[in-house]
Amino acid sequence: MLTSRNEDIGKSVGYVHKMKTLDLNKSWELFTKKAFIDNNNNNREILKKCDGLPLAIALVGGVLWEKNPSKRKWEKVLNDINNTHLGSSTILSTILELSYRDLAPQLKSCFCCLGFFNEHVPIIRAEKLVQVWIAQGLVVPLEGIDQEETKEEIGMCYLDELINRNMVDIKDLSKDGRIKSCCIHRLIRELSITKAGNERN
Repeated sequence: MLTSRNEDIGKSVGYVHKMKTLDLNKSWELFTKKAFIDNNNNNREILKKCDGLPLAIALVGGVLWEKNPSKRKWEKVLNDINNTHLGSSTILSTILELSYRDLAPQLKSCFCCLGFFNEHVPIIRAEKLVQVWIAQGLVVPLEGIDQEETKEEIGMCYLDELINRNMVDIKDLSKDGRIKSCCIHRLIRELSITKAGNERN
């Protein structure tokens, strides 16, 4: 089976099966798992903007995952999605950009390292990822993190944050519930590589 966003490639090899987007009910079901939902009218408006795309819904949910986000936060997310100044051609690329911009500076640098890993080996060992961050000098305490924690523990907190924001997915857990390995969506990896290139320039 071959997967591609380019329909012409599929036509060249035979039968093309088009993936359907989520309907409104399925979109809402996913959104409520990814974001803190209240009776804010903006949540339905934001959901409609996602066009039934699971990755878009998950990423927006990640921006709003914090407990009880303020009405101003919801309004800001909706305004940012509507903001053509993000320079994105599609709603998904707009939301990818929004997710990146919403990260703390330390997390942006750590996120940019995700693209270093070989795309043909999709599983990333959590311990190795944290060691890369430490070696690059990227692990410094974030607000709310115990100052006495080791760099390894702080690095795992960074990883937890990226997972909570749905930018990284858990692949495997240890018996005691710790993250053993993780993976990233191909478009997330592409964003990481792009942002890493921008930082170098």
